[in-house]
Amino acid sequence: IDEELMPENADSTSAAQADFTIILGKDFNGRFVKGSSSSKSSE
Repeated sequence: IDEELMPENADSTSAAQADFTIILGKDFNGRFVKGSSSSKSSE
């Protein structure tokens, strides 16, 4: 996961961050991750 590329690519940030959050923050914020993931996927 390239954190440096995240800020540079605003569009990719949403998708990359969503996947990253699911992997790393699955147990941290399962509720938020699910809601955020669904919203990001829709768009």
